[in-house]
Amino acid sequence: MDELFSKMRVEDMARSDDNRLLEGGIFKTLFLKHSLLVIDGIFPALQNRLAYPDFQEEFLGQFRKTIKLEREQLLTEAHKCVVAGHDARFYRAQIPSLNRKLAIDSLDAYLKFLRNPEEGHDAIIDLLAHDYALQHAGNNGTDYVKKYYHLYQIGSFLYEHYLVQVSVFERFEKPCAEKLISLYRERLDIDLKATDPQFDKYGLLSMGSEFSIFNSKESRTIVDNRIGQFFWIDVPRELLTAIENAMDKHWVTHIAFDIGLITEAVPAFEAMEFGSLFSFQALQLPPVSKLYDEECYEDALWVKVGTNPYSMTFEELCTDFPALDGNVVTQVVHLEFFLDQGHYFISHLDHEYILYAVDAYERRRYEAGVKGHKKRKTFKIDKARIPFDFSFGDRYFLFLVLDSYFKNKSLIREYFSSVSLR
Repeated sequence: MDELFSKMRVEDMARSDDNRLLEGGIFKTLFLKHSLLVIDGIFPALQNRLAYPDFQEEFLGQFRKTIKLEREQLLTEAHKCVVAGHDARFYRAQIPSLNRKLAIDSLDAYLKFLRNPEEGHDAIIDLLAHDYALQHAGNNGTDYVKKYYHLYQIGSFLYEHYLVQVSVFERFEKPCAEKLISLYRERLDIDLKATDPQFDKYGLLSMGSEFSIFNSKESRTIVDNRIGQFFWIDVPRELLTAIENAMDKHWVTHIAFDIGLITEAVPAFEAMEFGSLFSFQALQLPPVSKLYDEECYEDALWVKVGTNPYSMTFEELCTDFPALDGNVVTQVVHLEFFLDQGHYFISHLDHEYILYAVDAYERRRYEAGVKGHKKRKTFKIDKARIPFDFSFGDRYFLFLVLDSYFKNKSLIREYFSSVSLR
């Protein structure tokens, strides 16, 4: 499937920005256009794969994880409404449908779900048929859409999953580095590699007084006001808001970000809340901890604590981490801290993706000392003085960092809950 999805992505990249905005997602666009890549390529291959129980279970496992995350995000929004004294019915009304999706335990059950008129799929089919008619001189496309609807739903879901996997590996190629170098040289006559040590060493762009942060629901960007273009960063909205708060307090004065995209403008258009979950003295923690999901041992959270310098390293291992060309990617959050007058302060913090060869990853699942062969940071904070007990909203900052990036929310909660009981 990956080879076919790769061809679809090439077609998507060949579209102009205007066409993307006009047509929408590439999978839907090619489906409605009777693309041979979809009708004679992806759909037959998918139909063939669905005959195998292992593939069925792989798809259903990814489907359930996605729905579970969506459910957690809705519960978070509902909780925020309650705390703020607002009506949470909009979010709560969506929970029963997600619960029914989570109960799907077989491909037959999934197909039955797609055929159930009470689940709203007739309306989706009508919308697709309407868009079909717009592209085909008013011809009715209802029968065409109904014929392929189950393959369209499964295929578009798997394609989105493929894009997530591929995008993680593309980070290691530093896609915007050359464009940034050219921008700063041509617009400002600045040699980024010579003037920005973080860019020279890690490919991260350091923020200075000339920068502004734009933090919206749809996008997170920074702007060098001397250039005026939007540099997209991979920092979840709530975490970026907390970082901005720490910057306003002058706790964070040196920060650099990985730039994933550069645009002239931005489109004009979050994880569970658990309250105050931990209160601890970090030096009393064991040097290595490992937590794992009882339902899946391979979903694990490793925590290493060091004393010279004082540090903590969190690494998440998942069954469905991206794998490509004999490599596997994990996520790591690393921080260093110091003690001053009886209080701990975070001085350094970064998030990064770690690339392992498959054989090294297999050893890493059981051995804390195994290291990956390549790293790619998303952001990096240095020379900071962030109180260890700094809370933003009703969550501690460190918990918020982990909760913003890591997938296994229950393991994060378990670790901090257990620490609070020590």
